[in-house]
Amino acid sequence: MFGTFGAFLSDLSSAALFETWGAAGIAVLFLVSTFSCGLLVIPARIASPTLRALAGFPLLFLCIGTGGILIYLLGGTVRTGLYAFVVCSVLLVVLALWRGVFRELLQWKSLAVLSGLLAIAFVLMWFGWGETSDGVVRSMSGAWGDGPLHTLNAEAFVRRSPTSLLAKLRGAGGGDLGFPAFAGEQFHEPFGYDFIAAILRAAGFTVGAAFSLPAAGLPACLFGWLGLITMRLTSSLRGSEDDRSDTSVSSPRMRGPDSRFRGNDMMMYGIVGILLVSFGGLQWVEMASQTHAWTFTKFFGVHQPVWDKAEEIGLVWANHLNTFASQKHLLFGTAFLVVLATVLLDTVRTQEKRWWLFPLAVATGVLPLFHAHIFLAAGILWISAILLSRSRVLFLYAVLAALIATPVVIWEAALFTRSGFLSFAPGWMAGNGVFGWPIFWLRNLGVFLPLAVIAIVRGYRRDRMGTLLLVQPALILFLLANSIQFQPYQWDNFKIFLVVWILLLPLVVAEMSQWQFSSAGILRWSLVLLMSLTTLSEVVTHLHFRATYPVYTTADRAIGRELDSMLPKDAVVLARTDMNHNHPLTLTGRTLFAGYGGWLWTRNYEWEERAALVERLWRADAGILCSFVSCIGITQRVDDTYRV
Repeated sequence: MFGTFGAFLSDLSSAALFETWGAAGIAVLFLVSTFSCGLLVIPARIASPTLRALAGFPLLFLCIGTGGILIYLLGGTVRTGLYAFVVCSVLLVVLALWRGVFRELLQWKSLAVLSGLLAIAFVLMWFGWGETSDGVVRSMSGAWGDGPLHTLNAEAFVRRSPTSLLAKLRGAGGGDLGFPAFAGEQFHEPFGYDFIAAILRAAGFTVGAAFSLPAAGLPACLFGWLGLITMRLTSSLRGSEDDRSDTSVSSPRMRGPDSRFRGNDMMMYGIVGILLVSFGGLQWVEMASQTHAWTFTKFFGVHQPVWDKAEEIGLVWANHLNTFASQKHLLFGTAFLVVLATVLLDTVRTQEKRWWLFPLAVATGVLPLFHAHIFLAAGILWISAILLSRSRVLFLYAVLAALIATPVVIWEAALFTRSGFLSFAPGWMAGNGVFGWPIFWLRNLGVFLPLAVIAIVRGYRRDRMGTLLLVQPALILFLLANSIQFQPYQWDNFKIFLVVWILLLPLVVAEMSQWQFSSAGILRWSLVLLMSLTTLSEVVTHLHFRATYPVYTTADRAIGRELDSMLPKDAVVLARTDMNHNHPLTLTGRTLFAGYGGWLWTRNYEWEERAALVERLWRADAGILCSFVSCIGITQRVDDTYRV
């Protein structure tokens, strides 16, 4: 363990973030404009300066991604989107200075908390996907499989030439929205985060930093706002009249981690932070039983292969950090969702018209460009708030969000009409007869399941509106995800369950914080430990995996640069990319005739037919190959020695 941990610290000390000094300047501008966005959009009475600044990360991400995509569709390039981002960022900073909102943040306590949260979040995100000065990219197991696909997408956006809007939407021409991992297919799926990474790549960020550096603010935002909404729930759960009525700007219970804390508040933030990173169910019991790993050294040692193949034994719940490292668009979406839930909670309770909901409604409307599951969750959250408040203003904001989202949803519908998507299959994740479903969730959620039931019942009795605002969308999503298989690959449906868990977490932590009986503290932290055992048992495994299996080696990066210089930008390449997920061609952004199967069958593309065709082409003699490939659109061939 100490050897692999030391290797990680050594890699961290040599982290490669920027390819040019100009990129470092862009990073500083990005950070300051992010703070400006959050401080300007979220009013002071809603949260502390630190939390408002952190809320700028998902909000500005939506702005950058949506604006860049619109420019791209209208005939611009990614670099044009970068210039627009720089101009808008400067304007945001100027507006923030003119409004004087930075004065609220420029206090040593606020800056210390903000810096600490961002530093910790950066280490976590860089552990999930990071690049060192020698060009080696390492990652956790989740990002190891998906990272090259997102890299390919971002590099493709950077290199493609501008074409007309109609050509892009049809997937024709060199600057289209074609899916670079599978020639002839279009995206028709959320790709907004990859587009943001493309803009940062154009600015001079490294392959590792383009995805991980901007993402550092997202877990910090998610942690901070989850803690805040938990505090708001407990202000009602305690039953204290002054806590329930105190919504002033000066109220520390309504503002966040850099305000005056009570000991109970620190405890709640601690539990939220620990569970956000380390939550698991009772998987450790079943996996340890199958591998006979009950001794201390085996339990906390390197587990291969069963420990990393939990889904094969009926366990789909994964470590959240590993999930967020590979699914940064999901991390981005959940951060926005929690900010939205907190603001809607304030609106529902106070029954006041909120002008600041307008930008949040617009942001909800563009969510389908980034994550369809989160858009579904946000839509149900808006409906829940409308039903509780009976507010016409909220209804109009929700209609606005729906109108903005409609064109994107219609465009993406082509993907979801494929077989295997949105199929009605009650109990699809569980077998073993009538008891399969409850057993499945008991071992995947562990003690969180009964705690959630208790929290919902007791929370409803004490704070009906706050509890229902979170529980209604959580239960609807839970029932939908148990009845409908959203995607062909079962693990992808886990994203819905993760959103459900995020919505219920504040209620569970709020309930645990109310326990006042003898030994309540011992029970509380024992339960936290029990819910963290699965992830704690995997720490050494993840350290070992990261050190042993790099995504890209120094040699891969050199080959990628050579291929990039030799291949035309609009090339359609035949190579053995169907068998290798981290082929150096993924660094070039060129369209692959057949990408890695694990990326494609989960989207229900005709991957097996394409793979069989690749196999025949690979075995064909040169004369037959040359006469045939031109008929199916292949322009270049890269052999096993990476010769074009």
